[in-house]
Amino acid sequence: TIGNHDSVEDESAAIEKEAIAYCGNSWWVKFGSGTLMLGFNTNGDTAKQLTAAQNLFNNSQFMSGVKNVIAVSHKGGHVFPNAHHPAEAKTFYADLEKVAPSNVKLLEFNGHNHDSAAAPLKGWYVAGNGGKSFYACGNDKDWTFCNNKTISYLEATIPNDGQIAVHFIDISGKIIY
Repeated sequence: TIGNHDSVEDESAAIEKEAIAYCGNSWWVKFGSGTLMLGFNTNGDTAKQLTAAQNLFNNSQFMSGVKNVIAVSHKGGHVFPNAHHPAEAKTFYADLEKVAPSNVKLLEFNGHNHDSAAAPLKGWYVAGNGGKSFYACGNDKDWTFCNNKTISYLEATIPNDGQIAVHFIDISGKIIY
């Protein structure tokens, strides 16, 4: 998904133009019938992207069987304590949470802050430590995991029953959270 490093915001207009041509401002993909992943350009027109997501949510035939919705973007709607960047897409995610069907599990994956962090009971995850130096990190009652020492990746396992499991794995493939 397009973020500040791929956009006019960080003087990367050519990269942003190419990314939009290739991916669009938003996209979606279904995994089986039970999981829908939505990608959003939080540097783009989020009102149009929200409308597009809402149109999918309102299509009962399309949403039939969907148990999980994974929203992916660079900037997030929620951040852990002591985060370097604030929740720059807070309004967008608050609106998305309002229009998402109540019968699905909504997960939010973002990467703007250069750490690995999880608020698993809320469905909020930050996986942004793949290419820059780490930032400060913090925990609270929601954000029960925050790691700014180990390069890790977010892994979502979606078994046939649709009960999605999310983990952080290190570069050797070992689960660290």
